[in-house]
Amino acid sequence: MLLTFIASIFWGYIHANIVDKQFFNILEVSTSQLDTIPQNPLEKFKGEWVLKDNIFESSTNGKYSADVNPNRTFIALAVNTNSSILWSEDFDGFKVDIFWTYDVETKTVYHLSNTSANGLATGKGPLKENGDLDIKLSYPDNCETCNRIYSFRWKSDNEFFFRATFYKDDKPTGDFYGATFIRKK
Repeated sequence: MLLTFIASIFWGYIHANIVDKQFFNILEVSTSQLDTIPQNPLEKFKGEWVLKDNIFESSTNGKYSADVNPNRTFIALAVNTNSSILWSEDFDGFKVDIFWTYDVETKTVYHLSNTSANGLATGKGPLKENGDLDIKLSYPDNCETCNRIYSFRWKSDNEFFFRATFYKDDKPTGDFYGATFIRKK
């Protein structure tokens, strides 16, 4: 009993005088460095996004369609670092998670995604000064010579055009999907 009492006093002293001081020193360094971290280059994408006019376009095997769908939403949130975002997408029950992280040195966005149908994708692409982005994606379950280019073109701070274009053997197949998205107020 006496040994437990002495150990608890000793632990309390160590915790109060060593551990807490180290933690607060780390916290002080970390928070002082926040001022030197540039704004997240993906900041422009953050927010909740909905289809403009509820229209989603696609072409599959040469057949074009423009579907009215008011239930498509994107939500992009900052995550732990100042150079990443996490997209959560719900297309009327078809769900997608996308993680983007930005390499400051190469000005490249790296993409990792998964769909509710287990459609895994990886890719990367350069982020332009104005925020426009083209990401070349590969899907391991698709054919080895197939990929998609995800293109994002900003029309204003609250509106962007997105298009996914399908490629096989580095040539467009004619298939695509996309829409114009507006920031939900």
